[in-house]
Amino acid sequence: MLTKIDTANGTPQATIVTQGEQPMGVAFDGQFIWCAEDSGYGNTRDEIYQYDPVTLTYTGTFIRNPIDRPRDMTWDGQYLWLVKYNSTNSEIYQIDISGGTPDIFLPVTSLDFGLVSVGDTLTYSFNVQNLGTA
Repeated sequence: MLTKIDTANGTPQATIVTQGEQPMGVAFDGQFIWCAEDSGYGNTRDEIYQYDPVTLTYTGTFIRNPIDRPRDMTWDGQYLWLVKYNSTNSEIYQIDISGGTPDIFLPVTSLDFGLVSVGDTLTYSFNVQNLGTA
């Protein structure tokens, strides 16, 4: 859960029940609250969810979390910034929430793996490109 605390006296003012089990990073964009969920401990939800601070509910909007183990998040007026931390590799991601239009290009229209025996593996690599703006 996310809990709004009165900083003057420390009392809880409002609570939002989150979509996942481990809310980690929280940011307010001036209209909505965004919360990055960590997928730890068996949770399969690892998106960044949008909540309405007036109704205290999930809006139905989410962004696929670009990382595992998010730890903090902030809003700079244009972008969300998401921090990943672990003992070997820390990273910061810039996320544009304004949207856009994806235009996915696949250079192949079909794949023919030929005969593959049960239990065997065959791999085919190709690039997927996004020519759009999201």
